[in-house]
This record gives sequence, C-alpha cells and structure tokens, in this order.
Amino acid sequence: MDTKERKQQKGITILTLVITVIVLLILAGVTISAITGEDGTIINASKAKFRTEIRDIEEKIELEEIKHNNGEDFQFGNLEKLIGRTDEYNEILSMEDGKLVYDPEKVSDKQKEWLEEMDIQARQDIIPIYTAEQLKKIRKW
Repeated sequence: MDTKERKQQKGITILTLVITVIVLLILAGVTISAITGEDGTIINASKAKFRTEIRDIEEKIELEEIKHNNGEDFQFGNLEKLIGRTDEYNEILSMEDGKLVYDPEKVSDKQKEWLEEMDIQARQDIIPIYTAEQLKKIRKW
C-alpha cells in the first residue's frame, strides 16, 4: 500500500466515526425527548400513579357509603380516617356534600388537569350554615 491509499483509508475511517457519533447523538436526543417530553414516559407514569391513588380513595369512600346504607353510622368528615393513611392526598382532597373535591391552591397545574379529567371538582369556599351553633362558630373567626 502506498501512502496515498493509507491517507484515503484514514479519511474514510474518520468520516465514518464522525457520522456514527452524529447518528448516536440524534438517537440520544430523540430518546431523552420521548422520556421527558410533554407526553413522555415519566409524565405518563406520574399521571397513572396519581390517578390510581385517587381512584383508590374514591373506592374507599364508596365502600363507606355502602356500609352507611346498611345502617352503620357514616361520617364524611375525616378523610385521613377514611383512607387509613396520612399523605399528600389528605392535604389536597376533602369531602364536600358527599363528593370528593380538591383544594386548588395545593395542587399543581398538571394535577388540576388530571383531577378535572376524573370529574373531581375544585373545593368551593362556601360554608353552609344549618344551625345556630354553626353560625356562632363562624362569628368567632
């Protein structure tokens, strides 16, 4: 082999290496985008976990309602007691008029979107007053 052929061979090898590196960088970018993008794997996994937790809470509420319809005393008040654990959901969820509602100040925009997809509405800042005692409690605030 003469020196001219060797230089050509080295040039082809370097060009092949550069093309391979560029292709690998493009593939890495596409993969990272697919994982972390707007509808990426990480977001979808977070959404699935969140929705599963909410559905579990709704199921426990339905079971309590069934028990109540069988004559047992049922109180909607304490969600912590109802779901049997203390976690972030005790902070963002509550019962209002027998329905599960969320506190719009304590959830992210994504969580608001997911909750509304599940037909769970934002908590209303309305305090119903049915008795004189309830009115007295509000007056003390």
